[in-house]
Parts: sequence; C-alpha cells; structure tokens
Amino acid sequence: IALHADGSFAVRARRGPAFTGTGRWAVAGGLALAGIALDEH
Repeated sequence: IALHADGSFAVRARRGPAFTGTGRWAVAGGLALAGIALDEH
C-alpha cells in the first residue's frame, strides 16, 4: 500500500487491478487493508 502526503492511497492486490482513492486514513486505509486480508484467505 502506497500512502501519500495528500491523503490519497494506492493499493495493488496480487489477484486484482490497482485501486486508487482518497479519504480519511482510518476509514479508507482500513477498508483497503481489510479487503487485502480477506483476499488472502
């Protein structure tokens, strides 16, 4: 997960397309991490 100073983030899953978005770290970043964790299982 790449975090940027402007509050945006980019996530690339092993079995999915790159995803980019902006939002609050606690919400957007948390959802991105949860999505990756679910994808791992």
